[in-house]
Amino acid sequence: MRSGILFLFISFMNSKFCILNCDRAEAENILYLFSEGSEFYCLGVSDNYESSMNLFLKSLPEIIIIDIDRNDENKNNSPFNLVNELFQYLDYLPILIAISSSTEKAYDVIKIGFSDYLLKPILEIYIRRCLSNLKRNL
Repeated sequence: MRSGILFLFISFMNSKFCILNCDRAEAENILYLFSEGSEFYCLGVSDNYESSMNLFLKSLPEIIIIDIDRNDENKNNSPFNLVNELFQYLDYLPILIAISSSTEKAYDVIKIGFSDYLLKPILEIYIRRCLSNLKRNL
């Protein structure tokens, strides 16, 4: 199986989350941090660009968490290209949250509309702050 985009969907209350392009260990960490509340439920996993696009369009989450450090071996399948392609098919703009190991790309993601930027390793306090902001803004 080709390593590519890992795509996990999580339902939070009435809002749907997805985590994509994230390595399994980091995704499991995020899922663990989300799992403390009973309102979280994993809906699906995909590890390539096409399946990620299909699952996303099928579930239409309101919030996307993207690991922007990882790129597929096909440069056309970068997380930024996936987001741009999704915008072509959506009637709404989902809330975008970037995760990265450095602040190097923070300016770039904020300029294209991401609402938050979480640094790895993602700590529980980062997720709690992010969720508090999301609850307030949703």
